[in-house]
Amino acid sequence: MIERLHLIDCTRCKNECAEACPVYRHYGTYHPQQLARLFLEGREGAGRDHKLVWYCVTCRACNEACPFKVDFDELIREMRKGRSDFEPAFEGLIHSFQRMQAELPGGGEGGAKKSELASGAVDARSRLDWLDGSLKVDPRGDTVLFIGCLPLFERVFKDTCDASPLDTARAAVRLLNALGIAPRLLEDERCCGRDLYDIGERASFRKLAEHNVAALRKAGAKRVITICPECTYTFRRTYSGELGELPFEVEHITETIEPRIGELRFSKETDRFAFHDPCYLARHLGVTEPPRKLLRALTAEPLIPLEREGKGCACCGAGSWVNHGQHTRAAARERILGAHRSGAQVLVTACPKCAMLFREANPGCSWKMAPIKVRDLITLAASRLEKK
Repeated sequence: MIERLHLIDCTRCKNECAEACPVYRHYGTYHPQQLARLFLEGREGAGRDHKLVWYCVTCRACNEACPFKVDFDELIREMRKGRSDFEPAFEGLIHSFQRMQAELPGGGEGGAKKSELASGAVDARSRLDWLDGSLKVDPRGDTVLFIGCLPLFERVFKDTCDASPLDTARAAVRLLNALGIAPRLLEDERCCGRDLYDIGERASFRKLAEHNVAALRKAGAKRVITICPECTYTFRRTYSGELGELPFEVEHITETIEPRIGELRFSKETDRFAFHDPCYLARHLGVTEPPRKLLRALTAEPLIPLEREGKGCACCGAGSWVNHGQHTRAAARERILGAHRSGAQVLVTACPKCAMLFREANPGCSWKMAPIKVRDLITLAASRLEKK
């Protein structure tokens, strides 16, 4: 593992990863090089007890800052395999739901068990209840819109956020419709499994991956459009790494919209927007311009730059919903406060997790230190669409 992850190169560095790490920035104690050196000193046992193993949010900021590209986030994932000694956020509901989905029989035929999922959170028959008559979908199309965990997030966050996660799903369909795309939605899709993969539960993750790929293959999908950047990365990189080359293309919805943005008409106002790059979109996949191009189309004002943008972006702190402590809330508030100080009126992001965590840290703009709104990019864009 030391050779494979290039840990030996840690001896050549002056700890440049620490300042980039949200855990170190907000605890001032634990950092990636500290963990790597325990392994280099042959103290693997001490390494496995290191706080960073579960505090890490796998944002990959340390990898980006490291001049020798040591694979710290993969080290964390390796050390989490086979363990359960972590404190899951929201009493473990999200992970429990994903595990239950992984254990359902294939093809979405779960019978009575489905209605019991996560205390009735979401079953296959109700996954599409959020659609309304104004949205056009094609049950036989070869372009699939993957909704992922948004129905579950609706249940978990509906009382803590000022916006519905399923509003984002409806907005995505509305934007695609405006481009002449009637996407296909699969009743039997399941969570992509990113959170389970990151906490080391690889068997359950693989079941979800195999199910989703089989369902998409059966549907004859040629293109899969995702709303969540973590889903984009998981399909494009992790699924292909685990299961081999996929028989369809995978795009984040901003990548779908960007080359055709001239076909859309938006009402422009004088909002002062700042954009927060999601880690999995910007740093993991290198996608930074498509969401900004869409956001620029919504305002007559230039975008307000933030400290630490693009591939060097700051993490919101959500991670894989584990050990949400001081560093999680501090990371979210630091970002909100930074946006406020930059002169922005609205902090916009293209990730459901980021949006939900920011809204929790700044509910209804009631936090007086940073009276700034938080908006999801897809929902915002759909609300500004003008009829042709």
